[in-house]
Amino acid sequence: MDYSLESDIKTLLSISKQTPITAQDAQKVADILRRYLTLHERNQSFQSAVGMLSEKFGEFLIHFDFNNGTKFANNFYLFCYTLIPKGKDFIGVQNEIYKNVAVPFQRWVKNKVHNFENIVSNIPRGDDYVFICRRALVTGMYAPGKSVYTYAEALLSRGESVWIIALYNSDPQFINLKKQYKKLKLTVLVDTRLEVKLISVIEILKIIQPKVILTETEFDLPSILGICKFRIPTIYLSQTFYNLPWYD
Repeated sequence: MDYSLESDIKTLLSISKQTPITAQDAQKVADILRRYLTLHERNQSFQSAVGMLSEKFGEFLIHFDFNNGTKFANNFYLFCYTLIPKGKDFIGVQNEIYKNVAVPFQRWVKNKVHNFENIVSNIPRGDDYVFICRRALVTGMYAPGKSVYTYAEALLSRGESVWIIALYNSDPQFINLKKQYKKLKLTVLVDTRLEVKLISVIEILKIIQPKVILTETEFDLPSILGICKFRIPTIYLSQTFYNLPWYD
């Protein structure tokens, strides 16, 4: 198989012009997006494909199950967000992501989560600050948990109770923070399917009774909670991207 940069861009351009979109087309796009984020190192040559491809996002998404569709949405968001074609400003790109990616994703999730809506909407509200992050890491590529660490430490230093839920893994800095502050609890979930993680997080939140949820995650489990008529305020920790319909 040819997984070269040129071949993958050509395939995306070809699929973006196809009607109707098939399950095979959707899977090809998912595979190329993973390579864009890894093998191709987010190469900006993909700018030639992102515009037309984003308009087809909803047609791709319907071919995935709940677990794989959410992963696909997250990768698709990163694909669009890290490719800003010449002549477009940052706000314009955010508006396109909102229209072409966020709104279709929200509609797709609502059709998938009927069994969870009542449970999520009845989670009681209490006094703890809860952070939900993919990885509680302060070092490495993009340091995904650095903002979580900073905000959590600030809250702990003023005597607040904080609970951090890491969806995948954690590093020693968070363990040391837990040792430093008795009011910090840290939960790291096992790597399993989204449905299982969602049930686990719902059960944890019932125990915690959070005052507010804070997250740096765009299209993962926290977004599912937000779409499920979640009554607890959910704040997206981002200094740049802001236009997501499921966060407060």
